[in-house]
Amino acid sequence: GDVYKRQDEIVIIIGDNGSGFEKKDIKDNKSTLGLRLIDGFVRELNGTYELSSDQGTGFIIRFRDTYSVE
Repeated sequence: GDVYKRQDEIVIIIGDNGSGFEKKDIKDNKSTLGLRLIDGFVRELNGTYELSSDQGTGFIIRFRDTYSVE
């Protein structure tokens, strides 16, 4: 995975090379523990996330960087 800052946004990219999943199944059923954890984490940070299942399972998580001190 990768973590980087772009302007006032933090981006986290997480993924694996497993068999993936059907996007419609996940969007209709957020009952898996992993997806509930990611959804809760992103909500706490007032962020967004995207799901990818092209070559394994992947997430791109984005949230505002409100904690940096310059």
